[in-house]
This record gives sequence, structure tokens and C-alpha cells, in this order.
Amino acid sequence: MILLKIAPLDYGSLEDARKRLFIAKYDDQGNFQWLREPEGPVDNLSGFMQKTIIESNGRSHSLVKFGPQTHLGGQLIVTDPLGQSAIVIYDANGNLENFILLDLEPGFDWYDYQMVYDPNLDQYYIADTKRVGSDFLSLDGFGVANGNENALYLAALDNQGQVLWYHESENNSTWTLGDIILDDNGDIYFTGEYNHNNHNNNGLDSFAGLTFTEDPNQNDPRGPFLVKLDPSVI
Repeated sequence: MILLKIAPLDYGSLEDARKRLFIAKYDDQGNFQWLREPEGPVDNLSGFMQKTIIESNGRSHSLVKFGPQTHLGGQLIVTDPLGQSAIVIYDANGNLENFILLDLEPGFDWYDYQMVYDPNLDQYYIADTKRVGSDFLSLDGFGVANGNENALYLAALDNQGQVLWYHESENNSTWTLGDIILDDNGDIYFTGEYNHNNHNNNGLDSFAGLTFTEDPNQNDPRGPFLVKLDPSVI
């Protein structure tokens, strides 16, 4: 099935053609089932999809950033010119179940947020790292107190978007490369890279109780790490 849109007109007009967010379902034979576009008509400031998770029952959870305008069939009105982050949840039939508003900073479209969902605990884990040293990382206000010294974080959120716990690095010389996965017990495995290229100034970095070690003879000490956390960690 081919879906076509009319070409957009001049910037500044609200048009369906400018929507960038969509989720489509196909069956196991490749047959189209449904298409959902969370955005309403938008101008040049359309949104972007950052991560989508599909449960075994077909339920989807999408971390998105909406631009200003009215979305989700009129249920969400975004007035902030910088947009609004949210987790949008559809059931297997494409019905909108819920949406959870989040304050993600900086929230740029070139930020690759990592997210997993635990259906047994009905909670989310979100992580990211800064791409520019001067950026400020935070999730719903957590991380603000550390200014721009934190380079990565991992947080747990309940099904209402409330932060259950939040862990961050202690300085801005650690840069994650990895992902988050869960095992059958709900334990969390978080991978990244330790890159302490200014160790003479800030001392050893740490994350979630792990203090990174390094070879003092290296000019640019770095290395991968894998951290396992209990879902109830605080």
C-alpha cells in the first residue's frame, strides 16, 4: 500500500503534509493494518520520533517531541515554542491509550534517547548522554542541580511519568555509546563508554555507585562499561 500526501505550501500554514510523526502496523505477511499520526496539522515546526518500543501483545510506546500546535486529536495543545516531549501509547489496534508528558532537556532531534519498558512493573527506563559539552541534561528537573557537569543519566519512571530514581555521572567527561536492556527478572543492563579526557581537573568519575578506574599513563583514558542495576535501586 502506498500512502501519498499533498505537497506542503508556504511555511506558516498549518498542513497535514508537514507531519513527520507516524507509526504504522503491518501483519506478518507485510499487509498494511493501520497508520497513526499523533500530530495535528503543523507548520514548519513539526515533531520527531525518538524511540519506539513494541510489546509482544502489539502495544506500542513511542518517545516523541511535539512541536507547537494541537495534537492527538485535540487532547494535547503545545504552546511552548521549543515543543513538548511525551510518551505516546497505542494498543495493538491503533487506539490511543494514553500519553505521558515529560520535560526532557535538551530534547533535540539529533539526541538519541534510549528507552525500555518493563510490562511487569509498568515502568520505563530512559537514558541519554550529551552531544555538546555545554548542554544541560535533565529529566523532569532531575539533573538540573549538577548544571552541565553530568554527561549521562539513567532514570526510572512510573506509568504516570513520575521519576522513581535518577542516576547521573559526576562530571562531563563520560559519554555513553550503548543501550538499555532488561532480563527476565527485570534487572537493568546499561552500557556506555567511559571517556575521562580531562581527568587531571575533575578527578575520577562515578555512576550509580560505580567509580571508574583508569590507567594514569594513558593520555586519553577511556573504555566501555556495563552496569547492572536492580529495578528498585534508589
